[in-house]
Amino acid sequence: MTPIYFLDGLGSNRHYVTRLEEALVEQGFELTYLALPGQPDNFDCPIETLEDLTAWFNKQTPNTPFILMGFSLGADFAAYLAKQSSHVSHLILLDGGFMDFDVFGYSLEQELADTKAYFASETFADLGEKLREEEKSADYWGEDLEKAVRHAYVKKENQYQLNLNSEIILNLLKIRRDCQFVISKPDFSVPTLMILSDSPAEFLDFKQTQLSKIKNNHITSKILSNTTHHLYLEKPNQVAVTIKDVVSNFSKTL
Repeated sequence: MTPIYFLDGLGSNRHYVTRLEEALVEQGFELTYLALPGQPDNFDCPIETLEDLTAWFNKQTPNTPFILMGFSLGADFAAYLAKQSSHVSHLILLDGGFMDFDVFGYSLEQELADTKAYFASETFADLGEKLREEEKSADYWGEDLEKAVRHAYVKKENQYQLNLNSEIILNLLKIRRDCQFVISKPDFSVPTLMILSDSPAEFLDFKQTQLSKIKNNHITSKILSNTTHHLYLEKPNQVAVTIKDVVSNFSKTL
């Protein structure tokens, strides 16, 4: 089995990745889930700098070749960490790793304010009602997603709130600004697969414009039709097959 270490996105937890992990096993991969600091599965890991994040990452990963995969915020950091590591043989970015917030026109101050407002808004008294709302809006629903939603919230003072360490999460958003769009640099040399969603269409246009700015020949991009940002939840089997097909064709092998 080929090892993949996976950095998930903001607000995710190990239960969300259940079906993707099963699909990857069928393709000959063994997935190890790495929860970003501040997430439910890694709540109290203090991170203030990219050096802190790199030190944490190095403790979680082996000194032998492995594939690194990241989703969303996890993809942004995965690109940076892959460049720093001598052990990452291939990089897989799931709908992430392409952001340049200066180009996008989204200031750090606004992002932090929006994130704090989102944290404050995600409070409710009835977890059962929340589960029903999530099931109603989901294209797929199963025991894995119910566990994921339950794990995403914690009850405090008779209210459910996000099971996130807000201080650490805000620190992550700050240090992400110091490692934006790493894959575009001329000296980036890790064989990389980007799997992108095609919806919303206007954001796909932004992604494609960003890809046109890449100054190296190490990036392969694939667009999954009829997917949103949560593509690995929507089409786990297609994601796994795409990974298998592209990784097997990379010139650099494990």
